[in-house]
Amino acid sequence: MRTVRLSMAGALILGLFGGIAAVTVAQSDAPVTTESALLSGTMPYPIVTDPTPYIFEEDRVLVRDYGFGGTIDTGDPRLSGEAWAIWNDDRYLDSQGSVVAGLIGIDNELGSWRGTFRGYTTAGDAQIYLLSELAGEGAYEGLSAILFQLDNGSGFDLEGMVYPSELPPFPEAPGAEVAAAPQEETDAVANPLMVGSAEGEMVADLENPAGCEIGFTSIMTATGESTLLGPTSVVFQNCYAPEDVLANMHGGTTTFSNDAGDSITVAGPGDCIPSWVEEVGAEWLCVSMAEVTGGTGQFEGASGQISFTGTVTNSGYDEEGLPTIPHPVSIVFEGLVEY
Repeated sequence: MRTVRLSMAGALILGLFGGIAAVTVAQSDAPVTTESALLSGTMPYPIVTDPTPYIFEEDRVLVRDYGFGGTIDTGDPRLSGEAWAIWNDDRYLDSQGSVVAGLIGIDNELGSWRGTFRGYTTAGDAQIYLLSELAGEGAYEGLSAILFQLDNGSGFDLEGMVYPSELPPFPEAPGAEVAAAPQEETDAVANPLMVGSAEGEMVADLENPAGCEIGFTSIMTATGESTLLGPTSVVFQNCYAPEDVLANMHGGTTTFSNDAGDSITVAGPGDCIPSWVEEVGAEWLCVSMAEVTGGTGQFEGASGQISFTGTVTNSGYDEEGLPTIPHPVSIVFEGLVEY
């Protein structure tokens, strides 16, 4: 199975882990080295299938108690193993990113680590940066660790240190109070953040309206809600070539529309994993990072970027072995739209 980049905050989000389910690991009595050591490693983006649990408020979008798990390898076996995390995320609608906080645990056969992390993501979760502080348990009792997760565009660089005692305390606050600078009132700005979800169906159109040179025309229609459009209709058309190794969705165009007829159009390739499934009830996980190419109504001349993740469930094939039978689809999407 290929690993692809996810740009959804929740979806996409905690790059320390490469799986879904946390695992309890039996611990050993083998001796553990207590020397300090620098950590260095890399990790590809994980594949996440669960939708992000967004909470929509008037002026911001929240994620609360989003759980992840999987395997982490920092280059030091003491701080590697089966991991879990619980993620919170806050994003104001006029901001250029989000701030995150969470709990983290790592378990292996010799001991465990427990701690917290904080960090931030840039607009559309294009980049994710986290700092974790952990304390050892079991055979690692008395050890501490600092771990940085730095987004490198194709995965994550992991840097940090295992330290042979507790982390130092923070200094005491200075006695003199520093007056807070007065905040200037600013005019309200337009909300460029677009976050939403939709459900519908996908079919293959054998008349090939997209003019695909390889593969076939795939069309998805769905309805849902989004922050910019309210009730939202989504139409996605692309050339699907399941024999391709990467970017098996070519020439994709997506139109997001509201009830008033205003629309946002995006274009870009994507990838479905696996490329093909035979079993009825099996799923494809499809992702795309698309550029906003324009719009109509209040979104005329719009620009920006929207990423989306979709799950397609196989309902079966026709006599020619093509998915002309409607397949259920659910998608989540997020991005910045300037207009």
